[in-house]
Amino acid sequence: MTPIRSERLTLRLMTHTDVDTYVAYRSDPVTLELLETHVPPIAERIHAEVDAAASLGGLAEDHWVRLAVTLAGEEEMIGDVGAGIKNGGG
Repeated sequence: MTPIRSERLTLRLMTHTDVDTYVAYRSDPVTLELLETHVPPIAERIHAEVDAAASLGGLAEDHWVRLAVTLAGEEEMIGDVGAGIKNGGG
């Protein structure tokens, strides 16, 4: 998947390099209070999600992927966003 770029940010597929950062900020007690599940992520599961998204090549119909958010020109993940395409293309 081609990264999505703006003047300030880049959205790209998460990589295995991002997993530790993702697990760390998503495990923070303050962050957990804001999440629907209130359950910290498990690194092995996130690594599996990274592999699944890579095998699809990014966004694909009826699949959800996690995109890393980085500052433009930087590689370090500062956040994430989920994206997907519904059946029929919505």
